[in-house]
Amino acid sequence: MVSNLEVRQVDGAVRSLDVLPEIVDAVRDNLVVPFDCEIRTGSDIVTPLTLDVKAVLVGRPWVCGLGIGGKKGAQGVLLGLLAVSRPKATSDIDSNVCWDLSLTLGLEGLQGAQDCKRAILRKVAFGKWLREAILAQHIETQLLNSTQSDLRGPALALSLKKHHGISSTVYELQPKYDVRGVNITLAPNALRVLQHVGVYDTVRPQGYKYESIHMSNARSQALGTLLQGSPKHYNFSSLRIHRAIVQKALLDELKVQGIPVVFGKKLVQLHEEEEFVELEFADGTAARASFVIGADGVHSRVRDVIMDTKTSYSGFMGIIGMGVKRESLHKSAAKVPLPNFVFGSRGFVAIMPSSYEGDMVDFFSTMPYPARSREEWNELANDKMKVQEILQQRFGNEWPQFICDITKDYDKEGLSLLPFFEVPPLERWTSVKRRVILIGDSAHAFTPQGGQGAAMGLEDAETLSHTLARPDFKSDYMRLLAAWERHRSERLRLVKDFTDLNGRLRTPDTAVIQWLKELLIWGRFKWTGELGNLQWLHGYNAEDIVRCF
Repeated sequence: MVSNLEVRQVDGAVRSLDVLPEIVDAVRDNLVVPFDCEIRTGSDIVTPLTLDVKAVLVGRPWVCGLGIGGKKGAQGVLLGLLAVSRPKATSDIDSNVCWDLSLTLGLEGLQGAQDCKRAILRKVAFGKWLREAILAQHIETQLLNSTQSDLRGPALALSLKKHHGISSTVYELQPKYDVRGVNITLAPNALRVLQHVGVYDTVRPQGYKYESIHMSNARSQALGTLLQGSPKHYNFSSLRIHRAIVQKALLDELKVQGIPVVFGKKLVQLHEEEEFVELEFADGTAARASFVIGADGVHSRVRDVIMDTKTSYSGFMGIIGMGVKRESLHKSAAKVPLPNFVFGSRGFVAIMPSSYEGDMVDFFSTMPYPARSREEWNELANDKMKVQEILQQRFGNEWPQFICDITKDYDKEGLSLLPFFEVPPLERWTSVKRRVILIGDSAHAFTPQGGQGAAMGLEDAETLSHTLARPDFKSDYMRLLAAWERHRSERLRLVKDFTDLNGRLRTPDTAVIQWLKELLIWGRFKWTGELGNLQWLHGYNAEDIVRCF
Protein backbone atom coordinates (compact mmCIF):
# COMPACT_ATOMS: atom_id res chain seq x y z
CA MET A 1 0.00 0.00 0.00
CA VAL A 2 1.24 3.47 -0.87
CA SER A 3 0.32 5.99 1.83
CA ASN A 4 1.93 8.76 3.81
CA LEU A 5 -1.27 10.25 5.25
CA GLU A 6 -0.55 13.34 7.33
CA VAL A 7 3.22 13.16 6.69
CA ARG A 8 2.76 15.10 3.47
CA GLN A 9 2.03 18.19 5.54
CA VAL A 10 5.51 18.10 7.12
CA ASP A 11 8.01 20.46 5.50
CA GLY A 12 10.19 18.56 3.06
CA ALA A 13 8.06 15.42 3.01
CA VAL A 14 7.66 13.65 -0.34
CA ARG A 15 4.13 13.59 -1.75
CA SER A 16 2.71 10.14 -2.44
CA LEU A 17 1.76 11.02 -6.02
CA ASP A 18 5.35 12.07 -6.77
CA VAL A 19 6.74 8.58 -6.09
CA LEU A 20 3.68 6.51 -6.99
CA PRO A 21 4.60 5.93 -10.69
CA GLU A 22 8.05 4.58 -9.78
CA ILE A 23 6.60 2.26 -7.14
CA VAL A 24 3.95 0.90 -9.50
CA ASP A 25 6.49 0.35 -12.28
CA ALA A 26 8.85 -1.46 -9.92
CA VAL A 27 6.37 -3.97 -8.51
CA ARG A 28 3.56 -4.20 -11.07
CA ASP A 29 4.47 -7.78 -12.08
CA ASN A 30 4.47 -9.08 -8.51
CA LEU A 31 2.14 -6.98 -6.36
CA VAL A 32 -1.23 -5.26 -6.43
CA VAL A 33 -0.72 -1.64 -5.37
CA PRO A 34 -3.56 0.08 -3.45
CA PHE A 35 -3.42 3.81 -2.72
CA ASP A 36 -4.55 5.61 0.44
CA CYS A 37 -3.74 9.28 0.94
CA GLU A 38 -6.48 11.64 2.16
CA ILE A 39 -8.99 10.93 -0.63
CA ARG A 40 -11.63 13.68 -0.57
CA THR A 41 -12.92 14.19 -4.12
CA GLY A 42 -13.52 12.44 -7.41
CA SER A 43 -10.30 13.84 -8.87
CA ASP A 44 -8.41 12.43 -5.87
CA ILE A 45 -9.65 8.99 -6.97
CA VAL A 46 -9.13 9.42 -10.72
CA THR A 47 -5.52 10.66 -10.50
CA PRO A 48 -3.98 7.57 -8.84
CA LEU A 49 -6.09 5.27 -11.04
CA THR A 50 -4.49 6.87 -14.09
CA LEU A 51 -1.13 5.97 -12.55
CA ASP A 52 -2.09 2.28 -12.73
CA VAL A 53 -2.89 1.54 -9.07
CA LYS A 54 -5.45 -1.23 -8.72
CA ALA A 55 -7.44 0.18 -5.80
CA VAL A 56 -8.06 3.51 -4.09
CA LEU A 57 -9.11 3.39 -0.44
CA VAL A 58 -11.80 5.92 0.46
CA GLY A 59 -11.83 6.39 4.23
CA ARG A 60 -11.74 10.06 5.19
CA PRO A 61 -15.03 11.13 3.50
CA TRP A 62 -17.23 8.57 5.24
CA VAL A 63 -15.56 9.25 8.59
CA CYS A 64 -16.35 12.96 8.15
CA GLY A 65 -19.91 12.11 7.15
CA LEU A 66 -20.25 9.85 10.17
CA GLY A 67 -19.19 12.69 12.44
CA ILE A 68 -21.56 15.15 10.79
CA GLY A 69 -24.71 13.04 10.63
CA GLY A 70 -24.11 9.50 11.85
CA LYS A 71 -25.20 6.69 9.56
CA LYS A 72 -27.17 9.00 7.26
CA GLY A 73 -24.23 11.35 7.10
CA ALA A 74 -21.86 8.58 6.00
CA GLN A 75 -24.37 7.36 3.43
CA GLY A 76 -24.91 10.86 2.09
CA VAL A 77 -21.20 11.57 1.66
CA LEU A 78 -20.48 8.24 -0.04
CA LEU A 79 -23.46 8.67 -2.37
CA GLY A 80 -22.27 12.13 -3.25
CA LEU A 81 -18.73 10.88 -3.93
CA LEU A 82 -19.31 7.55 -5.64
CA ALA A 83 -22.83 7.45 -7.11
CA VAL A 84 -23.06 6.98 -10.87
CA SER A 85 -25.93 9.47 -11.11
CA ARG A 86 -26.79 12.56 -9.10
CA PRO A 87 -28.14 11.43 -5.70
CA LYS A 88 -31.09 13.07 -4.02
CA ALA A 89 -30.14 15.23 -1.07
CA THR A 90 -31.33 14.04 2.33
CA SER A 91 -32.58 16.22 5.14
CA ASP A 92 -29.32 15.61 6.99
CA ILE A 93 -26.73 15.72 4.22
CA ASP A 94 -27.16 17.92 1.15
CA SER A 95 -24.79 15.85 -1.01
CA ASN A 96 -22.62 18.84 -1.71
CA VAL A 97 -20.03 16.82 -3.60
CA CYS A 98 -22.71 15.78 -6.12
CA TRP A 99 -21.63 12.36 -7.41
CA ASP A 100 -18.15 13.74 -7.74
CA LEU A 101 -16.36 10.69 -9.12
CA SER A 102 -18.80 10.20 -11.99
CA LEU A 103 -18.74 13.92 -12.73
CA THR A 104 -14.92 13.99 -12.79
CA LEU A 105 -14.81 11.05 -15.19
CA GLY A 106 -17.35 12.78 -17.41
CA LEU A 107 -15.41 16.05 -17.48
CA GLU A 108 -12.30 14.10 -18.48
CA GLY A 109 -14.18 12.34 -21.28
CA LEU A 110 -13.85 8.93 -19.62
CA GLN A 111 -16.62 6.32 -19.52
CA GLY A 112 -15.45 4.71 -16.29
CA ALA A 113 -12.52 3.87 -14.04
CA GLN A 114 -11.35 1.29 -16.59
CA ASP A 115 -10.49 4.15 -18.98
CA CYS A 116 -8.03 5.77 -16.58
CA LYS A 117 -4.67 5.39 -18.30
CA ARG A 118 -1.29 6.87 -17.62
CA ALA A 119 -1.25 8.05 -21.23
CA ILE A 120 -3.59 10.92 -20.37
CA LEU A 121 -1.16 12.34 -17.84
CA ARG A 122 1.99 14.34 -18.21
CA LYS A 123 4.75 15.13 -15.76
CA VAL A 124 5.37 18.82 -15.13
CA ALA A 125 7.82 20.86 -13.11
CA PHE A 126 8.65 19.93 -9.52
CA GLY A 127 7.55 16.32 -9.97
CA LYS A 128 3.81 17.03 -9.76
CA TRP A 129 1.41 14.95 -11.83
CA LEU A 130 -1.47 16.66 -13.62
CA ARG A 131 -3.98 15.65 -16.26
CA GLU A 132 -2.67 16.68 -19.64
CA ALA A 133 -4.85 19.29 -21.27
CA ILE A 134 -4.51 17.87 -24.76
CA LEU A 135 -5.76 21.18 -26.10
CA ALA A 136 -2.86 23.05 -24.56
CA GLN A 137 -0.62 21.64 -27.28
CA HIS A 138 -2.98 22.41 -30.13
CA ILE A 139 -5.35 25.18 -29.08
CA GLU A 140 -4.61 28.72 -28.06
CA THR A 141 -7.63 30.76 -27.09
CA GLN A 142 -8.01 34.52 -27.13
CA LEU A 143 -10.83 36.15 -25.17
CA LEU A 144 -12.07 39.56 -26.23
CA ASN A 145 -13.61 41.24 -23.20
CA SER A 146 -16.21 44.00 -23.15
CA THR A 147 -16.08 47.66 -22.37
CA GLN A 148 -17.32 47.90 -18.79
CA SER A 149 -16.49 45.70 -15.79
CA ASP A 150 -17.10 42.42 -17.58
CA LEU A 151 -17.06 39.10 -15.75
CA ARG A 152 -17.45 36.48 -18.48
CA GLY A 153 -14.05 36.63 -20.17
CA PRO A 154 -12.00 36.38 -16.95
CA ALA A 155 -14.28 33.61 -15.64
CA LEU A 156 -13.78 31.58 -18.82
CA ALA A 157 -10.01 32.10 -18.75
CA LEU A 158 -9.85 30.96 -15.12
CA SER A 159 -12.02 27.91 -15.72
CA LEU A 160 -9.88 26.87 -18.69
CA LYS A 161 -6.65 27.25 -16.74
CA LYS A 162 -7.62 25.97 -13.29
CA HIS A 163 -9.73 23.00 -14.33
CA HIS A 164 -8.23 22.00 -17.66
CA GLY A 165 -4.72 23.48 -17.90
CA ILE A 166 -5.55 25.45 -21.06
CA SER A 167 -3.88 28.84 -21.45
CA SER A 168 -5.56 31.89 -22.93
CA THR A 169 -5.09 35.63 -23.25
CA VAL A 170 -7.73 38.20 -22.28
CA TYR A 171 -7.90 41.35 -24.42
CA GLU A 172 -9.73 44.22 -22.72
CA LEU A 173 -10.97 47.32 -24.52
CA GLN A 174 -10.53 49.60 -21.52
CA PRO A 175 -7.05 51.07 -20.91
CA LYS A 176 -7.11 49.91 -17.28
CA TYR A 177 -9.28 48.25 -14.65
CA ASP A 178 -12.70 49.91 -14.86
CA VAL A 179 -14.36 50.89 -11.57
CA ARG A 180 -17.57 52.04 -13.23
CA GLY A 181 -20.81 50.10 -13.07
CA VAL A 182 -23.51 49.54 -10.50
CA ASN A 183 -24.48 47.03 -7.85
CA ILE A 184 -25.78 43.74 -9.20
CA THR A 185 -27.49 40.66 -7.82
CA LEU A 186 -25.69 37.34 -8.07
CA ALA A 187 -28.06 34.41 -7.62
CA PRO A 188 -26.83 30.95 -6.53
CA ASN A 189 -26.23 29.78 -10.12
CA ALA A 190 -23.83 32.72 -10.61
CA LEU A 191 -22.06 32.23 -7.27
CA ARG A 192 -21.58 28.55 -8.05
CA VAL A 193 -19.43 29.53 -11.05
CA LEU A 194 -17.46 32.04 -8.97
CA GLN A 195 -16.74 29.29 -6.46
CA HIS A 196 -15.56 26.96 -9.21
CA VAL A 197 -13.07 29.55 -10.50
CA GLY A 198 -11.85 30.38 -6.99
CA VAL A 199 -13.09 33.90 -6.22
CA TYR A 200 -16.29 33.32 -4.25
CA ASP A 201 -14.58 33.51 -0.86
CA THR A 202 -13.02 36.81 -1.91
CA VAL A 203 -16.23 38.55 -2.98
CA ARG A 204 -18.61 37.09 -0.38
CA PRO A 205 -17.60 39.43 2.51
CA GLN A 206 -17.76 42.50 0.23
CA GLY A 207 -21.48 42.37 -0.50
CA TYR A 208 -24.83 41.75 1.16
CA LYS A 209 -25.80 38.10 1.52
CA TYR A 210 -29.51 37.31 1.66
CA GLU A 211 -31.96 34.50 1.02
CA SER A 212 -35.46 36.00 0.65
CA ILE A 213 -36.93 38.78 -1.48
CA HIS A 214 -40.16 40.14 0.00
CA MET A 215 -42.86 41.48 -2.30
CA SER A 216 -45.55 44.01 -1.48
CA ASN A 217 -47.82 46.52 -3.18
CA ALA A 218 -47.98 50.30 -3.02
CA ARG A 219 -50.45 50.00 -0.12
CA SER A 220 -47.80 48.11 1.91
CA GLN A 221 -49.71 44.82 1.70
CA ALA A 222 -47.52 41.71 1.54
CA LEU A 223 -47.81 39.71 -1.69
CA GLY A 224 -45.34 36.92 -1.07
CA THR A 225 -41.74 35.93 -0.42
CA LEU A 226 -39.31 34.37 -2.90
CA LEU A 227 -36.44 32.26 -1.61
CA GLN A 228 -33.92 33.48 -4.18
CA GLY A 229 -30.95 32.00 -2.33
CA SER A 230 -30.74 29.12 0.11
CA PRO A 231 -27.77 27.16 1.47
CA LYS A 232 -30.19 24.29 2.11
CA HIS A 233 -31.67 24.12 -1.38
CA TYR A 234 -28.95 25.67 -3.56
CA ASN A 235 -25.81 25.60 -1.36
CA PHE A 236 -25.60 29.40 -1.70
CA SER A 237 -27.45 32.51 -0.59
CA SER A 238 -27.79 35.36 -3.09
CA LEU A 239 -25.33 38.27 -3.04
CA ARG A 240 -25.84 41.98 -3.74
CA ILE A 241 -22.47 43.48 -4.69
CA HIS A 242 -20.84 46.06 -6.95
CA ARG A 243 -19.90 44.63 -10.33
CA ALA A 244 -16.43 46.22 -10.21
CA ILE A 245 -15.61 44.33 -6.98
CA VAL A 246 -16.32 41.03 -8.70
CA GLN A 247 -14.31 42.03 -11.75
CA LYS A 248 -11.34 43.01 -9.60
CA ALA A 249 -11.44 39.67 -7.79
CA LEU A 250 -11.41 37.89 -11.16
CA LEU A 251 -8.55 40.03 -12.47
CA ASP A 252 -6.54 39.45 -9.30
CA GLU A 253 -7.01 35.70 -9.70
CA LEU A 254 -5.97 35.93 -13.35
CA LYS A 255 -2.71 37.46 -12.16
CA VAL A 256 -2.21 34.72 -9.58
CA GLN A 257 -2.75 32.08 -12.27
CA GLY A 258 -0.36 33.78 -14.68
CA ILE A 259 -3.07 34.50 -17.27
CA PRO A 260 -2.18 37.62 -19.29
CA VAL A 261 -4.66 40.49 -19.57
CA VAL A 262 -3.87 43.05 -22.27
CA PHE A 263 -5.67 46.37 -21.74
CA GLY A 264 -6.44 49.02 -24.34
CA LYS A 265 -7.11 46.62 -27.23
CA LYS A 266 -9.83 47.71 -29.64
CA LEU A 267 -10.70 45.11 -32.26
CA VAL A 268 -10.97 46.50 -35.79
CA GLN A 269 -10.94 43.33 -37.88
CA LEU A 270 -11.05 39.57 -37.60
CA HIS A 271 -10.03 37.02 -40.24
CA GLU A 272 -11.09 33.39 -39.85
CA GLU A 273 -9.11 30.69 -41.64
CA GLU A 274 -9.43 26.90 -41.60
CA GLU A 275 -6.95 26.40 -38.75
CA PHE A 276 -6.77 29.75 -36.96
CA VAL A 277 -8.23 33.22 -36.43
CA GLU A 278 -6.27 36.44 -37.01
CA LEU A 279 -7.13 39.53 -34.93
CA GLU A 280 -6.25 43.11 -35.86
CA PHE A 281 -6.34 45.89 -33.26
CA ALA A 282 -6.63 49.65 -33.59
CA ASP A 283 -3.08 50.19 -32.29
CA GLY A 284 -1.66 48.30 -35.28
CA THR A 285 -0.89 45.07 -33.44
CA ALA A 286 -2.23 41.64 -34.34
CA ALA A 287 -2.75 38.26 -32.68
CA ARG A 288 -3.45 34.74 -33.87
CA ALA A 289 -5.27 31.91 -32.09
CA SER A 290 -6.95 28.60 -32.80
CA PHE A 291 -10.18 29.92 -31.30
CA VAL A 292 -11.48 33.36 -30.34
CA ILE A 293 -14.24 33.92 -27.78
CA GLY A 294 -16.17 37.17 -27.95
CA ALA A 295 -17.31 38.27 -24.49
CA ASP A 296 -17.57 41.90 -25.51
CA GLY A 297 -21.12 42.72 -24.51
CA VAL A 298 -24.41 43.68 -26.07
CA HIS A 299 -22.81 45.98 -28.68
CA SER A 300 -20.30 43.27 -29.60
CA ARG A 301 -17.68 44.09 -32.19
CA VAL A 302 -16.90 40.40 -32.57
CA ARG A 303 -20.55 39.64 -33.37
CA ASP A 304 -20.67 42.47 -35.89
CA VAL A 305 -17.70 41.00 -37.75
CA ILE A 306 -18.98 37.42 -38.03
CA MET A 307 -22.69 38.06 -38.67
CA ASP A 308 -25.04 40.83 -39.73
CA THR A 309 -27.06 41.47 -36.57
CA LYS A 310 -28.25 44.69 -34.98
CA THR A 311 -29.24 45.27 -31.37
CA SER A 312 -32.56 46.91 -30.61
CA TYR A 313 -33.93 48.89 -27.69
CA SER A 314 -36.04 46.65 -25.46
CA GLY A 315 -38.55 49.36 -24.56
CA PHE A 316 -37.33 49.39 -20.95
CA MET A 317 -34.79 51.40 -19.02
CA GLY A 318 -33.60 51.34 -15.43
CA ILE A 319 -32.76 54.02 -12.86
CA ILE A 320 -30.69 53.21 -9.79
CA GLY A 321 -29.47 55.13 -6.75
CA MET A 322 -26.82 53.57 -4.52
CA GLY A 323 -25.21 54.16 -1.16
CA VAL A 324 -28.25 55.25 0.88
CA LYS A 325 -27.81 54.91 4.64
CA ARG A 326 -30.51 52.59 5.88
CA GLU A 327 -30.94 54.65 9.04
CA SER A 328 -31.82 57.69 6.90
CA LEU A 329 -34.93 56.04 5.44
CA HIS A 330 -38.33 57.23 6.64
CA LYS A 331 -39.48 55.50 9.83
CA SER A 332 -42.09 53.57 7.83
CA ALA A 333 -39.21 51.51 6.39
CA ALA A 334 -38.51 50.02 9.82
CA LYS A 335 -41.55 47.77 9.42
CA VAL A 336 -40.57 46.62 5.93
CA PRO A 337 -38.41 43.49 5.53
CA LEU A 338 -35.59 44.01 3.05
CA PRO A 339 -34.87 43.31 0.24
CA ASN A 340 -38.34 44.38 -0.90
CA PHE A 341 -39.92 44.65 -4.35
CA VAL A 342 -42.89 47.02 -4.39
CA PHE A 343 -45.48 46.86 -7.20
CA GLY A 344 -48.02 49.54 -8.05
CA SER A 345 -50.11 50.94 -10.88
CA ARG A 346 -47.30 53.38 -11.75
CA GLY A 347 -44.64 50.70 -11.93
CA PHE A 348 -42.14 48.98 -9.70
CA VAL A 349 -39.40 49.97 -7.27
CA ALA A 350 -36.97 47.83 -5.27
CA ILE A 351 -35.10 48.55 -2.05
CA MET A 352 -32.08 46.27 -1.51
CA PRO A 353 -29.26 46.33 1.05
CA SER A 354 -25.87 46.28 -0.66
CA SER A 355 -23.21 46.40 2.08
CA TYR A 356 -21.99 43.45 4.14
CA GLU A 357 -23.78 44.64 7.29
CA GLY A 358 -26.86 45.74 5.35
CA ASP A 359 -26.56 49.31 6.60
CA MET A 360 -26.37 50.75 3.05
CA VAL A 361 -29.16 50.24 0.53
CA ASP A 362 -29.89 50.72 -3.16
CA PHE A 363 -33.16 51.66 -4.76
CA PHE A 364 -33.92 51.00 -8.40
CA SER A 365 -36.77 50.80 -10.84
CA THR A 366 -37.17 49.34 -14.32
CA MET A 367 -39.80 50.99 -16.48
CA PRO A 368 -41.04 51.37 -20.06
CA TYR A 369 -39.66 54.46 -21.80
CA PRO A 370 -39.72 55.73 -25.41
CA ALA A 371 -36.81 54.85 -27.69
CA ARG A 372 -33.99 57.32 -28.32
CA SER A 373 -30.80 57.49 -30.32
CA ARG A 374 -27.57 56.65 -28.50
CA GLU A 375 -26.69 60.34 -28.33
CA GLU A 376 -30.11 61.17 -26.87
CA TRP A 377 -29.73 58.40 -24.28
CA ASN A 378 -26.38 59.81 -23.22
CA GLU A 379 -27.89 63.28 -22.98
CA LEU A 380 -30.77 62.04 -20.82
CA ALA A 381 -28.47 60.02 -18.55
CA ASN A 382 -26.34 63.11 -17.93
CA ASP A 383 -29.38 65.31 -17.19
CA LYS A 384 -29.66 64.32 -13.51
CA MET A 385 -32.49 66.76 -12.83
CA LYS A 386 -34.58 65.13 -15.56
CA VAL A 387 -33.78 61.64 -14.25
CA GLN A 388 -34.91 62.60 -10.75
CA GLU A 389 -38.03 64.18 -12.22
CA ILE A 390 -38.91 60.87 -13.91
CA LEU A 391 -38.65 59.12 -10.54
CA GLN A 392 -40.74 61.70 -8.70
CA GLN A 393 -43.48 61.59 -11.34
CA ARG A 394 -43.83 57.86 -10.78
CA PHE A 395 -43.09 57.47 -7.08
CA GLY A 396 -43.56 60.91 -5.53
CA ASN A 397 -46.94 60.11 -3.99
CA GLU A 398 -49.41 57.25 -3.42
CA TRP A 399 -46.52 54.98 -2.42
CA PRO A 400 -45.11 54.07 1.01
CA GLN A 401 -43.56 57.18 2.53
CA PHE A 402 -40.01 55.82 2.56
CA ILE A 403 -40.21 55.35 -1.23
CA CYS A 404 -41.64 58.82 -1.81
CA ASP A 405 -38.88 60.35 0.32
CA ILE A 406 -35.98 58.44 -1.19
CA THR A 407 -36.88 59.45 -4.74
CA LYS A 408 -37.19 63.08 -3.63
CA ASP A 409 -34.27 63.45 -1.22
CA TYR A 410 -31.58 61.34 -2.90
CA ASP A 411 -28.69 63.37 -4.33
CA LYS A 412 -29.59 63.45 -8.00
CA GLU A 413 -25.91 63.43 -9.04
CA GLY A 414 -25.68 59.85 -7.83
CA LEU A 415 -28.49 58.56 -10.06
CA SER A 416 -27.62 56.26 -12.95
CA LEU A 417 -29.90 55.70 -15.95
CA LEU A 418 -29.41 52.61 -18.11
CA PRO A 419 -31.38 51.80 -21.29
CA PHE A 420 -31.72 48.07 -21.93
CA PHE A 421 -30.83 46.76 -25.37
CA GLU A 422 -31.50 43.27 -26.66
CA VAL A 423 -29.82 40.98 -29.17
CA PRO A 424 -32.36 39.28 -31.44
CA PRO A 425 -32.34 35.45 -31.43
CA LEU A 426 -29.24 34.36 -33.33
CA GLU A 427 -29.18 31.49 -35.80
CA ARG A 428 -25.91 30.43 -34.19
CA TRP A 429 -23.48 31.64 -31.51
CA THR A 430 -20.40 30.85 -33.57
CA SER A 431 -18.88 31.79 -36.89
CA VAL A 432 -19.49 29.54 -39.90
CA LYS A 433 -16.24 27.66 -39.27
CA ARG A 434 -16.96 27.69 -35.51
CA ARG A 435 -13.58 29.15 -34.60
CA VAL A 436 -15.15 32.36 -33.26
CA ILE A 437 -17.54 31.85 -30.35
CA LEU A 438 -19.90 34.32 -28.64
CA ILE A 439 -20.85 34.18 -24.97
CA GLY A 440 -22.88 36.34 -22.59
CA ASP A 441 -24.56 39.48 -23.86
CA SER A 442 -22.67 39.15 -27.15
CA ALA A 443 -24.89 36.15 -27.91
CA HIS A 444 -28.14 36.72 -26.03
CA ALA A 445 -28.57 40.10 -24.32
CA PHE A 446 -31.99 40.81 -22.83
CA THR A 447 -33.32 42.99 -20.03
CA PRO A 448 -32.04 42.34 -16.48
CA GLN A 449 -35.53 42.10 -14.99
CA GLY A 450 -35.02 38.48 -14.01
CA GLY A 451 -31.82 39.19 -12.06
CA GLN A 452 -29.96 36.73 -14.31
CA GLY A 453 -27.85 38.86 -16.65
CA ALA A 454 -24.48 38.21 -15.01
CA ALA A 455 -25.39 34.62 -14.17
CA MET A 456 -26.12 33.68 -17.78
CA GLY A 457 -22.74 34.99 -18.93
CA LEU A 458 -20.94 33.14 -16.14
CA GLU A 459 -22.80 29.93 -16.99
CA ASP A 460 -21.82 30.36 -20.64
CA ALA A 461 -18.19 30.76 -19.62
CA GLU A 462 -17.93 27.65 -17.47
CA THR A 463 -19.93 25.38 -19.77
CA LEU A 464 -17.80 26.49 -22.72
CA SER A 465 -14.59 25.78 -20.81
CA HIS A 466 -15.72 22.19 -20.20
CA THR A 467 -16.60 21.90 -23.89
CA LEU A 468 -13.23 23.21 -25.10
CA ALA A 469 -11.48 20.78 -22.76
CA ARG A 470 -13.03 17.61 -24.18
CA PRO A 471 -10.28 15.17 -25.23
CA ASP A 472 -11.86 14.84 -28.68
CA PHE A 473 -12.44 18.57 -29.16
CA LYS A 474 -9.67 19.07 -31.73
CA SER A 475 -11.09 16.44 -34.06
CA ASP A 476 -14.79 16.94 -33.30
CA TYR A 477 -15.18 20.59 -32.31
CA MET A 478 -17.99 21.23 -34.80
CA ARG A 479 -20.26 18.69 -33.11
CA LEU A 480 -19.25 19.59 -29.56
CA LEU A 481 -19.79 23.32 -30.05
CA ALA A 482 -23.16 22.63 -31.66
CA ALA A 483 -24.15 20.53 -28.63
CA TRP A 484 -22.98 23.29 -26.25
CA GLU A 485 -24.88 25.94 -28.20
CA ARG A 486 -28.05 23.86 -28.27
CA HIS A 487 -27.88 23.25 -24.51
CA ARG A 488 -27.33 26.92 -23.71
CA SER A 489 -29.97 28.16 -26.18
CA GLU A 490 -32.64 25.95 -24.64
CA ARG A 491 -31.84 27.25 -21.17
CA LEU A 492 -31.69 30.87 -22.33
CA ARG A 493 -35.14 30.54 -23.89
CA LEU A 494 -36.57 29.57 -20.50
CA VAL A 495 -34.69 32.35 -18.71
CA LYS A 496 -35.91 34.94 -21.21
CA ASP A 497 -39.51 33.80 -20.75
CA PHE A 498 -39.04 34.22 -16.98
CA THR A 499 -37.47 37.66 -17.51
CA ASP A 500 -40.22 38.85 -19.86
CA LEU A 501 -42.88 37.79 -17.33
CA ASN A 502 -41.14 39.86 -14.66
CA GLY A 503 -41.07 42.80 -17.04
CA ARG A 504 -44.83 42.58 -17.60
CA LEU A 505 -45.48 42.44 -13.86
CA ARG A 506 -43.40 45.60 -13.35
CA THR A 507 -45.10 47.60 -16.12
CA PRO A 508 -47.55 50.38 -15.12
CA ASP A 509 -51.21 49.50 -15.70
CA THR A 510 -54.74 50.53 -14.92
CA ALA A 511 -55.97 49.99 -11.38
CA VAL A 512 -57.97 46.89 -12.38
CA ILE A 513 -55.12 45.25 -14.30
CA GLN A 514 -52.72 46.07 -11.48
CA TRP A 515 -55.06 44.44 -8.96
CA LEU A 516 -55.13 41.31 -11.12
CA LYS A 517 -51.32 41.24 -11.39
CA GLU A 518 -50.96 41.54 -7.64
CA LEU A 519 -53.48 38.74 -7.20
CA LEU A 520 -51.41 36.64 -9.60
CA ILE A 521 -48.23 37.24 -7.58
CA TRP A 522 -49.99 36.44 -4.31
CA GLY A 523 -51.61 33.32 -5.74
CA ARG A 524 -48.41 32.00 -7.24
CA PHE A 525 -46.53 32.01 -3.95
CA LYS A 526 -49.53 30.54 -2.14
CA TRP A 527 -49.44 27.71 -4.68
CA THR A 528 -45.68 27.15 -5.09
CA GLY A 529 -44.34 28.29 -1.73
CA GLU A 530 -41.18 30.34 -1.26
CA LEU A 531 -39.18 28.41 -3.87
CA GLY A 532 -41.53 29.64 -6.59
CA ASN A 533 -40.83 26.57 -8.76
CA LEU A 534 -37.48 28.14 -9.67
CA GLN A 535 -35.20 25.29 -8.67
CA TRP A 536 -34.43 24.80 -12.38
CA LEU A 537 -33.06 28.36 -12.45
CA HIS A 538 -31.07 28.73 -9.25
CA GLY A 539 -29.99 25.11 -8.91
CA TYR A 540 -28.23 24.94 -12.29
CA ASN A 541 -24.69 23.54 -12.23
CA ALA A 542 -22.53 24.30 -15.27
CA GLU A 543 -20.64 21.03 -14.86
CA ASP A 544 -23.78 19.19 -15.96
CA ILE A 545 -22.91 20.17 -19.55
CA VAL A 546 -21.10 16.81 -19.73
CA ARG A 547 -24.48 15.13 -20.13
CA CYS A 548 -24.89 16.79 -23.53
CA PHE A 549 -21.88 15.07 -25.06
